[in-house]
Amino acid sequence: MGIIFSQEEKEQLNKTYKVIIEDLRSLYNVSDLTKISTEFTVTENGNRNTYSLVINKKEMYVSLHYSDWYMNLDKISSRGKQKICPIKDYTLVFEFLRIYEKVRKSVFETVSENQRNKTQGMSKIQNLFNKYTKEAIIEVEMPETNNKPALEITSENGKNVGRVTIGPVSLKILTSENVSIVGKKEPAKVKRK
Repeated sequence: MGIIFSQEEKEQLNKTYKVIIEDLRSLYNVSDLTKISTEFTVTENGNRNTYSLVINKKEMYVSLHYSDWYMNLDKISSRGKQKICPIKDYTLVFEFLRIYEKVRKSVFETVSENQRNKTQGMSKIQNLFNKYTKEAIIEVEMPETNNKPALEITSENGKNVGRVTIGPVSLKILTSENVSIVGKKEPAKVKRK
């Protein structure tokens, strides 16, 4: 037996429910995950029940642990349009909305951790690539200017130093004495009359 809600209370639950489902879907959409799953526990009619919230590309649903009961929250059409499913259990939605901040935090942390892991992994992969190709790429974007950057080669503390100054940014290339920095000369352009 669930809580009895007035029609006005059901309308408020429906409005809030729709906003929350859209919020969860937006968190999923900015993630790179194929599936997000989190557990939450609510007290319904004096019983503590544990549910799983599952969000994937095609649907979002809540399922009761150790049971085949579930409630769809949304469905995504083949064109990518979200259809929010009607509420089947107002008591569950009421309890879910009461603890929504905790559920959202868990989903947000899952998305953030995945993004951090991906960024760190890609950085390690880029470092491996740079290490074994013996090449480093540095890109510096500067506004167009008439003053062309120049490469200055000097010797400091027994090392060859190549310095490129581009606007306020200065890049230093350090090599040992037995490695020389060689600049490539462009042929001079001849103006024709």
